[in-house]
Amino acid sequence: MVTVEVKNLEEVKQLEFPKLMKGITGVVVWFSVPGEGTVIIGTKGACYTAGDYECDFVMSNFKDFNEELTLKNKQ
Repeated sequence: MVTVEVKNLEEVKQLEFPKLMKGITGVVVWFSVPGEGTVIIGTKGACYTAGDYECDFVMSNFKDFNEELTLKNKQ
């Protein structure tokens, strides 16, 4: 089991790649380069679930994820 904790942080300048970004549907993706990344948090009814990898994300649908994200395994 994996738990996820997200905390809001202050706005910061645009980040360089690699970085986390949030889509308009709420999906959170770890982008290694523009358009290419792995879904960290999927959303109900969205096309993507956690772990999905894509190389053709539409970057205009994403903005920098300026929150804190903690991933850890839970027994």
